[in-house]
Amino acid sequence: MEQIWYRDIMHKIISLNIEGHKHIDRFVPYIQKQKADIVCMQEVFESDMDTYRKAFGMEGIFAQMTEREKRPGVVDASGVALFTKGPLENVQQTYYVGDEHTLHSRVLLHGDFHNIHIGTTHFTWSPNGEADDLQRAHMQLFLQKLSKIPEIIFCGDLNAPRGKEIFAALEEKYIDHIPKQYITSLDQELHRAGPLSYMVDGLFSTPEYETKGVQLVCRVSDQCAIVGEVARTES
Repeated sequence: MEQIWYRDIMHKIISLNIEGHKHIDRFVPYIQKQKADIVCMQEVFESDMDTYRKAFGMEGIFAQMTEREKRPGVVDASGVALFTKGPLENVQQTYYVGDEHTLHSRVLLHGDFHNIHIGTTHFTWSPNGEADDLQRAHMQLFLQKLSKIPEIIFCGDLNAPRGKEIFAALEEKYIDHIPKQYITSLDQELHRAGPLSYMVDGLFSTPEYETKGVQLVCRVSDQCAIVGEVARTES
């Protein structure tokens, strides 16, 4: 008998590395205009969370990864955040490197929004877009944690270009939802490294999820925003 799949309602999602608060005048108006259901952000200062909750009209949770200088003489917790149009349930901070008390830790922040299990992370950086031993070790830890989550759609800044070793490790186990025509997710004008063809931001899932209209939108931060719709499908 032919298998029939039923799709849940589509939810609009945005994922963006905001680079602290350097581009707040760009990305806040953009996100407000988009009226997304889910917003995932990386390089977020914890002290800005209330500002974003109010500006977006969304509930928001934060997971710390490090501490950074927000302005001269002022150090603040920095990490990843999830915002949703309604409650995010079963919230988990799954650290795959260190913990909430460790500087330069790595975390998958995830939870249930309606029928979607959504997560976001900011993966380990390496020079020149090439894999190194630290990235390899951290990817193995990340995949071990992910393997214990039955179904998920997750996004974020992977700091590893598509077409190379670290990104490929995720592609082997999860569906890559970024259209293949995109060759870079770095803003060619705003990124400090200048024009580079590094597709380092990702939107991956287990087979239970489908996406629609996924695109990259630039000029909102030093990296382009991932924007699209997501739904869970059931047999």
